[in-house]
Amino acid sequence: MRTLKAAERVMASISGYIEKRLKLAVNQEKSQVARSDRVKFLGMTIVGDTIAISRKALKTAMAKVKELTPRGTHLTLEKSIEQINSWYVGWSGYLRPRRSYVTESISLTVGDEAVDPRW
Repeated sequence: MRTLKAAERVMASISGYIEKRLKLAVNQEKSQVARSDRVKFLGMTIVGDTIAISRKALKTAMAKVKELTPRGTHLTLEKSIEQINSWYVGWSGYLRPRRSYVTESISLTVGDEAVDPRW
């Protein structure tokens, strides 16, 4: 939309259609008119013409990898990698319909070796 007023008109029109025609409720508290690069939806944001992982979702993912990385635990390296792979398969599967450079470049280091959690 070119103007905020035009975007608000479109929002009202779409909300009306969803509520009247589809008989669904629109949560006005969560609904907003904003620039696409300022909005996060299901851990994703639109940057230019690319759908990317939001910074918050990426931070959460990196914290999870760090949590699963053994540091003075009783787990063997193989068991830790198995857990990381299991988590990563689910996480990347959730993001799969949306290609992002981030899912292509995630790797971690265990000891001195770089490990690709996708194996």
